[in-house]
Amino acid sequence: MPSSGASEIWRRECEAINQEMDRLILSDWPRTQEENQVRKIQFMALVERRSEAARNFLSEATPRRRIISTEERASHSTEEEKPLHS
Repeated sequence: MPSSGASEIWRRECEAINQEMDRLILSDWPRTQEENQVRKIQFMALVERRSEAARNFLSEATPRRRIISTEERASHSTEEEKPLHS
C-alpha cells in the first residue's frame, strides 16, 4: 500500500498538471500552425507527466522482490550443502 506521503505527492502533482492543462485549454486560440503544434506538444507532455506520476504512485503499491544475484544464489546453495558440526 502506498504511504500517505506518496499519495499526497501524487495528488499535488495531478493538481498541478490539471491546472496547467486548464491553462492551455483556456488560453487564446493558436494563431499559426506552429503555435498549434507547440500547444499539442505541451499538452501531450502533460499527459505523459500525469501517467508517470501515476506509475510512480502505483509502484509504491506493488511489493518489491529482492533480486538475488547468481553469486549469492551459489553461496546460499553451498552453505546449505555443508554438514552441520555438533
